[in-house]
Amino acid sequence: MACIKTCMIGTVLFFSILVSMLSSKMSKKHKAFQDILDGLGGDKKKEYEDIVQNRLYIYLIGLCIGILVAFLVTNYIKMDSKVNKVCLFVSIALIVNVFVYMIYPKKKWILQIIKDEPMAVEAWLEVYKEMRHKKIMGIGIGLVAYYLLGDGLLD
Repeated sequence: MACIKTCMIGTVLFFSILVSMLSSKMSKKHKAFQDILDGLGGDKKKEYEDIVQNRLYIYLIGLCIGILVAFLVTNYIKMDSKVNKVCLFVSIALIVNVFVYMIYPKKKWILQIIKDEPMAVEAWLEVYKEMRHKKIMGIGIGLVAYYLLGDGLLD
């Protein structure tokens, strides 16, 4: 039973992150997002690129810490099944990654560079809502994928 819960957490988080990453490429084609980017001057565009680089850095730091913690925990805990161990590894790595990203201090926020432009703030709100929707879709897809996996494994 513990393995099933662990696999569910890992699967849901994995698909949530995967859908978010894949759909972020499509979000950049979103009209509101393009309006924001087109409206940024030279300095603000540089600040935006710095924010993107900073977020990538934070994500990679979280990923490395997550993998390290998962490796240490799964090597410390004795498990009978390799599947259990893999599920635990994935769950720990992704949970640590998400928490590190959430708690790591951000240098700057996009809203800080567009705060003087009400239309850009409204456009960013639309982009934010779309990104949130895609994250929820990723969790839903993860749940469906987990159900299908569990259904196949537990015949």
